[in-house]
Amino acid sequence: MARQVEDITVKLGIEGFEELNKLRGAFRELTRVTGATDTQLNNTRERLLELKSELGNTTRVNKGLTDAFSALLDEARRGSDVWQKLNKDLSDLRQESRLTDTQIQSLRKIILDEAAAHSQSATSIKEHIKSLQTLREQASLNGNVHRELSNDINKLTDTLNTGTKGNREHYKSLTQILAVAPDKVLNAWNNYKRILDENTASTEKLAVAQKRLNQLSGAPRILERRKITETASIRQDPEYIKRFATFEGKSLEEMPNVTAAWSQKLKELQQDLAFTTRNSVEYLSVAMRIAAVQRELAAVTPGFAQSLVMGLRTGTTASTAQNIREAITALRAEMEQLDTTTAEGSRHYVENASTARQLTQQLN
Repeated sequence: MARQVEDITVKLGIEGFEELNKLRGAFRELTRVTGATDTQLNNTRERLLELKSELGNTTRVNKGLTDAFSALLDEARRGSDVWQKLNKDLSDLRQESRLTDTQIQSLRKIILDEAAAHSQSATSIKEHIKSLQTLREQASLNGNVHRELSNDINKLTDTLNTGTKGNREHYKSLTQILAVAPDKVLNAWNNYKRILDENTASTEKLAVAQKRLNQLSGAPRILERRKITETASIRQDPEYIKRFATFEGKSLEEMPNVTAAWSQKLKELQQDLAFTTRNSVEYLSVAMRIAAVQRELAAVTPGFAQSLVMGLRTGTTASTAQNIREAITALRAEMEQLDTTTAEGSRHYVENASTARQLTQQLN
């Protein structure tokens, strides 16, 4: 009995409460109960109740007191008043030790959050299942919390079973002929990656998995090609073209006449061209529109060349060789864009050519 009381004392952490004479006295009484009378047992019981009041309702205290009351009950005469009281004390203590549904839900959330936080090993999943089963034992039968815990346990059990089956399946790829068909290549490639990521196989099997993964390292190309095929099918769909063609798309809003807008149009056209069947009428149409947009982006703003020339003549722009060359370049660029089939276009062309010739002579 003395040894049992000593164990209970350690569990309760009484060594940390040695300043409380009342608590030490309660345990001194407990060491003397072997063959004790009902009065002695009851006195010791009351000491333990005082101890319970002093230490409060904590898990450690309740567990230790449960052991202590159980030790007294073993010494009491069955059917006596003190025997009945000790049974009532134990029943109350166990009831107080039960978690409430709210507390169970809080602990359940912690366990489930941990289970969802990262990839779980089989050992980890088993630990989560065990923790949930412990909580379920304290939940009210047929209550919502009990049902939710049962569902959680079933889901984790299914995950564990699926993973166990998957482990057997993907290791089979190590003994199969190296795949050739696209879908089989992708499946084998994923299996080899999984084996290496798990890193639980033997050194020999890991080496085989690495070698085979290297041999199938071009597998991502299958996915890339399938993505191109899928995108091409989407871009060539008449309904897509009706809504999103760069110039006719009914779902696209107008943009202002700014360089950024023309750059966006060029980007869209280049994307469409990349997924349009080559040498088709649609392909040539998109290519021509790209050329038109590029010309628009490269076009010299009308009047820009004349502004440069006016600056040189009035002295607002220094007549340096660099500035003169820039004016000549602008004049010639504008000449290339003039429509010489009209009288006005021809006149501007002759004026620009004359000015460019004069600046060239000045530069020389």
